[in-house]
Amino acid sequence: MSVDIYLKLAGIPGECEKQGHENEIEVMSFSFGANQTGSFHKGGQGGGAGKASISDLSIMKEVDKSSPLLFQACATGRHIPDATIYSQKAGGNNTPVTYYEIKMTDLMVSSHQNSGSGGGDAIMETVTFNFARLDFVYTGQTKEGGKGAPVKAFFDVRKAEAG
Repeated sequence: MSVDIYLKLAGIPGECEKQGHENEIEVMSFSFGANQTGSFHKGGQGGGAGKASISDLSIMKEVDKSSPLLFQACATGRHIPDATIYSQKAGGNNTPVTYYEIKMTDLMVSSHQNSGSGGGDAIMETVTFNFARLDFVYTGQTKEGGKGAPVKAFFDVRKAEAG
């Protein structure tokens, strides 16, 4: 199954020209996660320490017109109001269905790295975002290929609040 991944970043346009995704940033790959310290192996009763460690979200993409602005945002510590990274796959009647979506609120670029080599296909960059809140939505597909019911979760880092 082929999927496309896009990033909408407030105030920092990309150069995607695909219909419906104009000025978004095309993403090759991304990574983020959370860790919870368990205490079962230490004889703990409850098992969890209760404080999650939420990792920054990193993307890998080709260098484009957003690259200098992302570097500048990292160098200056500029806060970005919001960003959404989402993935689509083919749905019924070849209509794309957004099935995976992460919205970050009050974020900043915490790392910006470029890499390339002579004879390579493209110069690549890895951009990492630190955020105050993350909302995560997964929307499954119906048998007909349409949107199913969304499953939602969030974590507010400042408040240490999840839902």
